[in-house]
Amino acid sequence: MTPADDLASRHLGKAMRRTIAVMASISLAIGAVSTLVAVGYVMENSRHTQKFPPSSSGASPDQAIGACTNQACNYLILGSDSRSNLTKDEQANFGNNTDIGGSARSDVIM
Repeated sequence: MTPADDLASRHLGKAMRRTIAVMASISLAIGAVSTLVAVGYVMENSRHTQKFPPSSSGASPDQAIGACTNQACNYLILGSDSRSNLTKDEQANFGNNTDIGGSARSDVIM
């Protein structure tokens, strides 16, 4: 190896370390900013919790209350699959609880 090759190799190594250091710093900065934005978003939206009125307030159960009146809300909908209320003819066509693996199971999650 010639002295010129050794010098080029050292220069390339320094440039590579410098590039890695810069990329790591940028990644840390992006992570820190993303964390701050996420925490701010959660803190802002935690103030908009849905509160149900007491039953003596006279409000109807259908009345929209809380943040869901102004913005989108998330709901979990579960459906159950049971054949216990089917007639004998319907059970012959669609199966009974033994055929579906038990008396109640979830068949829909949205």
